[in-house]
Amino acid sequence: MILILVNRITPRIKYTFDYLLNSLYGLRPVYTASAEEFNSFEGPKMVYGDEPQGDAVFFASAGLLFRRTREKVDPLPDNHGNLFPVKHPASSLPFDPFSAAFFMLSRYEEYQPHQKDEHGRFIASQSLAYRSGFLHRPVVNEWAERVVSLIHRKYPALTLQPATYRFQPTVDIDSAYSFRYKGLVRTLGGFARDILDKKWNDVRQRWDVLFRGAHDPFDSFDDFREIHQKAGVEPIYFVLFADYSPFDKNLPVNHPGFVDLLRRLADEALIGLHPSYYSATDISKLVRELEALQTALNMEIVRSRQHFLRLSLPKTYRNLLQAGIREDYSMGFADQPGFRAGVCTPFPFYDLELDAPTDLKIYPITFMDGTFRDYLKVGIDEALDKIYPLVSTVKKNRGVLVTLWHNETQGGEGRWAGWPQLYRKIVELAVI
Repeated sequence: MILILVNRITPRIKYTFDYLLNSLYGLRPVYTASAEEFNSFEGPKMVYGDEPQGDAVFFASAGLLFRRTREKVDPLPDNHGNLFPVKHPASSLPFDPFSAAFFMLSRYEEYQPHQKDEHGRFIASQSLAYRSGFLHRPVVNEWAERVVSLIHRKYPALTLQPATYRFQPTVDIDSAYSFRYKGLVRTLGGFARDILDKKWNDVRQRWDVLFRGAHDPFDSFDDFREIHQKAGVEPIYFVLFADYSPFDKNLPVNHPGFVDLLRRLADEALIGLHPSYYSATDISKLVRELEALQTALNMEIVRSRQHFLRLSLPKTYRNLLQAGIREDYSMGFADQPGFRAGVCTPFPFYDLELDAPTDLKIYPITFMDGTFRDYLKVGIDEALDKIYPLVSTVKKNRGVLVTLWHNETQGGEGRWAGWPQLYRKIVELAVI
């Protein structure tokens, strides 16, 4: 343990110190506002505030953790991506790593007025990390390491238990099959659309899949199984289990073929909900979809990822908590790879409006297939060039590498030709 002297013990202080010290390094913080108690303590200790105490490790505070409001603040990033500079000459660092970490983890900037895209999302270009050039770095993990290194230098006998690296592959099932099990109306509509557009290859392929037993181009589940079992990792499949809409085009949820597929996947992997596009603003819809999936699989579902990564704070996470979700995997940008919250390890959601931590654990995404192909417009080789350093960075910082792939991508047809080989390479990189 380490004793921490603060002027006032606040929810923000407990959340931030508990995460940086205990969650990441197994160093349990104990708090006191009593200088007398602090000075009489003979074990490891540190000061966080305005002035040092004796020769204890001291970090000057920029003040954010002592506030209860969420008014706009300027973190004043330096050339290295460090936030909230401090000027106290005795401070162990020239910036406040705890205010900086809280700013990133709480997604403080996403509560401020900002421009949204056509799907109502906070986009990468609006973020401080992107504008300041550190979106590719898990700066919170870096700051935690600097803090703990300074403490350990002062108290070398201190026992630490750092977090360990782990690879967590995830797959979104937006549409389990391209042609199969779509129902009569959608199937006939698909034929008609392809004929009108003179897409004769698609007409032929649809016919062959439906009536000649040909392989459906989105059916890549055997490939995923072989890849993940060989690598010794357990994936999470996030299933869109909702009524049809312009943005939700999975199979009818009551189709026996669809349900049978999901039950087979549940025997070999973890299953999560992929809440539909409109459920992001409709909790009743979210609850119906979650209950329907749980009923179909006869199991509790505690994980989710937002369709289109539609995430609005704090409403989305409050709805997930209310519905019974305990883990979310939506924290990433659709248009850029990297670390939206500046971290590569799971962390609890802090509700900034309530100024309180919650029980929802957030697993940040490192990168998504569609980011490279659809937003950055790069090919396989360029994508791999961007992926290499991200994987290395997560390993170096002992994080959880969360990859987001789609069964359509792994099908490898059309615009995704060659991408299945890229995924195999990514998994190899992730587990070596």
